[in-house]
Amino acid sequence: MRIYLLANSDKNGHILVLHFGLGQIGTAILDRLRKSELVLKQVPVPMSWKEVDLAGLIQTLKKTLREFALFPINRCLIIWSAGKTDFLSTRQDTMEELSMFQHCLGSTCAMIAEQYRMQPDLFLMGSAGGLHAGQHYVEDPSTLRPVNEYGRQKLHEEEFVREAGIFQGVTIFRISTVYTDSDLHAQRGIISALLINGLRGSTTQLYGRPGTLRDYIYAGDLGRFVVAQIFQPLSDPTIHYVVSAMPTSIFQLQVIAERILRRKLYVTYRADGRNTASVSFAPSIIASGLYLSDIGTQMSVLVGRLASTHFRGYA
Repeated sequence: MRIYLLANSDKNGHILVLHFGLGQIGTAILDRLRKSELVLKQVPVPMSWKEVDLAGLIQTLKKTLREFALFPINRCLIIWSAGKTDFLSTRQDTMEELSMFQHCLGSTCAMIAEQYRMQPDLFLMGSAGGLHAGQHYVEDPSTLRPVNEYGRQKLHEEEFVREAGIFQGVTIFRISTVYTDSDLHAQRGIISALLINGLRGSTTQLYGRPGTLRDYIYAGDLGRFVVAQIFQPLSDPTIHYVVSAMPTSIFQLQVIAERILRRKLYVTYRADGRNTASVSFAPSIIASGLYLSDIGTQMSVLVGRLASTHFRGYA
């Protein structure tokens, strides 16, 4: 995780940001913050999600915050983009992560209240696919019927942050399947797997069926939108659907990858009941102000970066 100090252009003082989770989504947010030139100071905080020592983490955070003691702070924001569960996770996996989530946020809020005499705002990176899996066309955001343990975990997380009473304001981002054009996270997700194995000439095993529909959102668009919301007026709670409303089947992704690579791909499908349900979203629920990139263009960018850094002379 990292702690940032942001310039607050509208008020005196600064915004202190505690950012948990720097995977694909978290890194996209961090990259956008860096490009915005709003970050005045940032400090990394070592943390392992496999074995979280919560008491040790809070003590480390208290010590790290001393580095920001000379700056006037008029707002604290927690960005939560952490987590290692997915559609294939078991009940035990999701319950353990939910417990860690609740205790970590509770302890962090108590620490902020003690040091700064204020409640933090929260940006929670949620899952549109987890909450709506199996709903072929989502028009009503209030219709939530999670069909697997991952989806139920994400619903419980939202319920907790809305009801805990420990945040000044809560903003929830319900995000569809994220893909990136960064080779730093090249091993993550269907799109990267298709392109990397296509460059190698090896077989890609995918969980799902060729016709399984997903809604894909480019990580850069997500990062741009989340950072923009930091300076928007808050209403509690706010829910944003960060989706494209352009459902794409797994087979369509394979066709796009083959067109970009100019070669036939070797693909096998493994049907797992926990990850085969399709989901798509109505354009009417897309978050206002969200810019949407073309998926084929971004896949082409990723191929270029992979080829130049890892697969020279692939074509």
